[in-house]
Amino acid sequence: MINRSEVYAAIDGERDYQDIHTLHDMDVPVDQFTTGDYITMMRAYVDQLASAWAFEPGVAPEGVLQNMRKIAAIAVQCMEVHGVVPREIEGVGQWGRRSIEERNKS
Repeated sequence: MINRSEVYAAIDGERDYQDIHTLHDMDVPVDQFTTGDYITMMRAYVDQLASAWAFEPGVAPEGVLQNMRKIAAIAVQCMEVHGVVPREIEGVGQWGRRSIEERNKS
């Protein structure tokens, strides 16, 4: 299993890629995308994942994992533009984050 920091680094890299290509390839500024626009973008990638799974159930080919990274980064961009609602976790705090030391003790 890959550690969370590697996952976040991949999502962050995808966000960088999106920023570069969105600035040059889109007619609409990102801050004008609605939450519905982001849902539609994520849904398009989810539909591709569902189709891939239908033809190769139980297999996670590289393209599937690439789409998962894209979906995660689109969700991040949506929250960057429209805000984020943090999860409250009792004993952990508003953001639900523990220190690396605490996480490693578990």
